[in-house]
Amino acid sequence: FCCAMALSFTIAVNIILAQYKDKITQTLNSHFFKLVSVENIFYLPPNLIVLKGLCISESKIKTNQKIFSVPILCASFSLASLFLDRSFYTPSIYCAGLTADLNGFLSFTKENFTQILDFITHLPRRDFGLTARQITIKPAGKNIYPVDTKGDFYIRINGAAVSVSGSVGKDSFSLQGSLAQERINLDNFKLVSKDINGQLWGKLSPSLVEFKGFVFINNLNLAGKPGLGNILILDIDSRIKIASGRVGIERLNFLINNNPVRLTADILLSKPFNCNLKLFSNFRN
Repeated sequence: FCCAMALSFTIAVNIILAQYKDKITQTLNSHFFKLVSVENIFYLPPNLIVLKGLCISESKIKTNQKIFSVPILCASFSLASLFLDRSFYTPSIYCAGLTADLNGFLSFTKENFTQILDFITHLPRRDFGLTARQITIKPAGKNIYPVDTKGDFYIRINGAAVSVSGSVGKDSFSLQGSLAQERINLDNFKLVSKDINGQLWGKLSPSLVEFKGFVFINNLNLAGKPGLGNILILDIDSRIKIASGRVGIERLNFLINNNPVRLTADILLSKPFNCNLKLFSNFRN
């Protein structure tokens, strides 16, 4: 009897999901700022929602230009929240085999940076985890991942604390921070690769970015020529304002191999690209 009831409930839920698939897709579209399409949505007991053939495309006209595509995405949900609080709470999402177009992703991030940060800073302070395994990153050019590259990505949110880590090929990164009102506090962002190593910390908000840190560039690995020497960038101090289609670098100060550099800029991201840049330096060696 119990098995029959569970089977009947599963069938009923999947019928409802099939009927409301378009409305669910419209809701996803309102959050992801690009065209979202899903081949199928179904329920697996006791608490899994499975999205099959999830894609984020450039636009309705350019549906073949996929920024992300995921064959299977599994989202668990809290039965207690659903029945007691009448709210749909997703504590974890898992996907494998995600394919990402790096050029499309960079363009997507540039065009929607403010909206993405605004979305993240307004997330409810509840535990959440996202795991993306066996990511395939499509080439971005001759020098940046020139062939298909594998990667992984993990994010954990515990209350206000945020932890992010991942890898792209042999490069790895990690981030420790916290969610605050209207901003993200970056306690430590670390990038480790054979060519570039660095750490940054600061604050991110939809309209303002401030960070400090240092970067070490192994120029021998990058150029393959022993005469260039390595580059050490220290004492990074920045203040960058962000508006719709515009980036204002009010301050970007740093030392390159102990030589001071100051930079300000006003950048228009719309086409045609426009940049008014001022660079002050005093190279002693």
